[in-house]
Amino acid sequence: VSSGGSISPDSGYTDLFSAPADQDIIITDITASGSTTDTTCATLLLLTVQAGTDTLGQYTFGVDTSGYTWLVPPGVDVDYLSGLRVPAGQTARIQAQVQVTKASCSTLDVVYTVSGYYAQP
Repeated sequence: VSSGGSISPDSGYTDLFSAPADQDIIITDITASGSTTDTTCATLLLLTVQAGTDTLGQYTFGVDTSGYTWLVPPGVDVDYLSGLRVPAGQTARIQAQVQVTKASCSTLDVVYTVSGYYAQP
């Protein structure tokens, strides 16, 4: 199972996929990065993945086109050995939030892909 797309920071949660009533979903891979056409953008983002109201993971990354140097990665690229469990009947969702802005980004989206597999609970 997989889901990908683009979200705007601070726009709330976006549904990824729902686990069927009789199967869990195990999230194994998450990638995300910022996309902007601005030439003076420098922002630190927090990406959150939830199942229902439970936080499964949070990831911090920077978006920079202005020359500012962040001490965080420029995106998210995780491959889990055991995975993140989305319980049967629940929906996985994602959001991005701005944490720090050093140079304003008038156009900023977060592009993402989340994938995994179905498993018996």
